Amino acid sequence: MLVANHEYTDEMLIFAGYSSENPTREQVEILWSAHGMTVVVLADNDNRLSPVGTHRLNRRITATTPFDVTGPAAGSNLLKTSADPTGHMVLGTLNNCGGGVTPWGTVLSGEENFNQNFGTPGRAATRSSGRDLND
Repeated sequence: MLVANHEYTDEMLIFAGYSSENPTREQVEILWSAHGMTVVVLADNDNRLSPVGTHRLNRRITATTPFDVTGPAAGSNLLKTSADPTGHMVLGTLNNCGGGVTPWGTVLSGEENFNQNFGTPGRAATRSSGRDLND
């Protein structure tokens, strides 16, 4: 299985005359689809890897792909939002710059610059207590 991160887009290369101050809804949705991850199952054919195009595990994960939250974090107050007040569902993934395979065979992926997505660029996001995460 191959998992590939799609971390970064350059809007100026994707759209002629792109305006970061006034993107269209269509441009935003295209950019949401360009970020994320691809999961593809590979077959080994005489030491040459090739995609198994119809495999049920192949998928594209974008900025709007829904995920069910399970395990000890499910339902936590820290995960409750206006979009999901139960804290059992989150949407998508963005800016995955790093990751790897865990010892038990799952894949983790993440972004260290989370404050650019969940706060203001010059300041870290805050905990529910209102304290900076850097405190």
